[in-house]
Amino acid sequence: MQGGHILCRKDRPRKSSALMKFDPYTLVVALDNEGRAEGELYIDDGESFESQKGAFIRRRFKFLSSPSSSASADRENNLSLVSDDLNTAPTKQTTAFAKTMKDVRVEKIVMIGVPKEWVGIKEVKVIEEGEKERRVDFMWKGAEKGRASSAVVRDPGVGMDV
Repeated sequence: MQGGHILCRKDRPRKSSALMKFDPYTLVVALDNEGRAEGELYIDDGESFESQKGAFIRRRFKFLSSPSSSASADRENNLSLVSDDLNTAPTKQTTAFAKTMKDVRVEKIVMIGVPKEWVGIKEVKVIEEGEKERRVDFMWKGAEKGRASSAVVRDPGVGMDV
């Protein structure tokens, strides 16, 4: 996976994709050299043509890292996951579909290529729609046996409905 991208996936094994419809997502964040990444997610019902009438969800995820001082607390304040709705012209079908997906959320964020300077960081900021802001736990893992360093954010509280 190339740095600077976010891949959205469902990690729970099921016998069919229809059974995965309401499963949570995992975001795999491959950081670029500046500690940033971006990706989009499109969801529809996977069964009908209602998406042509607006019954879909389209979200953008960004992980941002701003340069800061060497103090761990300062670095912590500059790490953010931003989630935005990209559906610019919602219809009543958009709203109805979003209601059916109200319980679907991001369950976990796995970050790859995390710089060793982030070792002491304990939290990252999650921002939804530019206003809902909260802090969530951040767990750093060092590189081992040919694998890149990584970090995990469990249950960041990001929903798919708006």
